Amino acid sequence: MKTIWKYPAIINDTIRFEMQENAEILKVAIAKPRYLAIWALVDPGATLEPRYIRVIDTDVSIPDLHSLDYIDTVIDGPFVWHIFEKNRRRQYEE
Repeated sequence: MKTIWKYPAIINDTIRFEMQENAEILKVAIAKPRYLAIWALVDPGATLEPRYIRVIDTDVSIPDLHSLDYIDTVIDGPFVWHIFEKNRRRQYEE
């Protein structure tokens, strides 16, 4: 049975964490200063796999955009971050 889990993450350019295979990221938001919360629909019994999230500022060049999937945009006061995930299919091809 699937459920929704919350994954806290410190805001960095790239965030690596373990998540259940085939988990679907639903939402990203500010949890508290300098932390993101990532909510995902997961199968708790599934095997863990590495996931890579990119946090990109507005007006920043994105040379690897072809290998990223857009997830969400997060606004925290004057800060606006665009959240992408490294495309897992392409990740394993590279």
